[in-house]
Amino acid sequence: MKAPQTRPTLDYLQRYLIEEMIEEYKDAHIPRREMVRRVLLITGSIPATASILLAAGCGGNPTPTLAPTAAPKVATPATPAGAASPAAASPTSATPAASPAVATPATSPPAATPTGTPTRAASPAGSPAGRGSPTPAASGVTIPPTDPAIEAGPVEFPGQGVTLKGYRSSPRGVAKAPGLLVIHENRGLVEHIKDVTRRYAKDGYLAVAVDLVSRQGGTDSIANQGDIPTILGQGDKNLQVQDLLSGIAYLKTLPNFAGPKAGVVGYCYGGGLTWLTAINSADVAAAVPYYGPPPDPLDDVQKITGAVLAFYGELDTRITSNEPAIAAAMQKYNKVFEFKIYPGANHAFNNDTGQSYNAAASKDAYARSLDWFAKYLKA
Repeated sequence: MKAPQTRPTLDYLQRYLIEEMIEEYKDAHIPRREMVRRVLLITGSIPATASILLAAGCGGNPTPTLAPTAAPKVATPATPAGAASPAAASPTSATPAASPAVATPATSPPAATPTGTPTRAASPAGSPAGRGSPTPAASGVTIPPTDPAIEAGPVEFPGQGVTLKGYRSSPRGVAKAPGLLVIHENRGLVEHIKDVTRRYAKDGYLAVAVDLVSRQGGTDSIANQGDIPTILGQGDKNLQVQDLLSGIAYLKTLPNFAGPKAGVVGYCYGGGLTWLTAINSADVAAAVPYYGPPPDPLDDVQKITGAVLAFYGELDTRITSNEPAIAAAMQKYNKVFEFKIYPGANHAFNNDTGQSYNAAASKDAYARSLDWFAKYLKA
């Protein structure tokens, strides 16, 4: 008898995406049938889907009634002949300039504050004049591509066996600028993330966002944008990290890249990938993950050579509950690490196009991010 084929075990980022889908259902943002469909496409198994949903309190019927459906239809781009692979970064030994700052607050909610910044229960009403901090904008645009202080637009660059799509923003008329890799949420390279690159360009950074749906034709090619989290969940995590490393390699080729190293900032799913990029690249001098899942295994943080500042929302217990473990791991390996947990903030508090946007937390986190990059990237 032929042995039955088994689906590979889900990795932690796939589980994270499934948890996001379940939360969307519980918050009444998607119907149960759609939630089951998306989870089923990632697990590839009705019994596995039923088990996950039962464990999450979404069982209803013990087995989903939805039969497996075809994977989302996406365009498959042709692989360019001789596409270049990113240059491998040679590890360098680095000793933190100061001992790692891992705070253990005495009161709830816990928080740690970047060096030189006073602790405060509430965030400032705004950020310094001229900074590209967001104001609520349902369209996702706070700084238009036509802003005279910047240059911005879509780009393509070589990845490993594929041409990658992305978006680049830079300060106009600046010969050299520090470079940032911006990693999008589980929604793909949407207008909000393009706007984030423009905010950083407005504040003097050369910012590039990689479209992690490039291998499926790009975010804009997906007919049903709600399928993008599922497409990311079906993808190879290691290939996604490779595409981000290609983004750093691309940054390093740009004539206005100040170098020698880059910064990384990512949100939600991209926050998790920010950790992985810092782990896998010695070219990362500073990393800022926003409410991202910690790496698995945690001991991989010993490979990080840059300084990490992490942001969390107090109400986002699914992610924030991991903070003590990640702080302990960073301390164990003598890494530079600080974190901030925002009272009353939830997951995705930085996204000013979403329902969880928290203006005070978002503005404060952006100001702290600028300070972090100025300290560890510009130095």
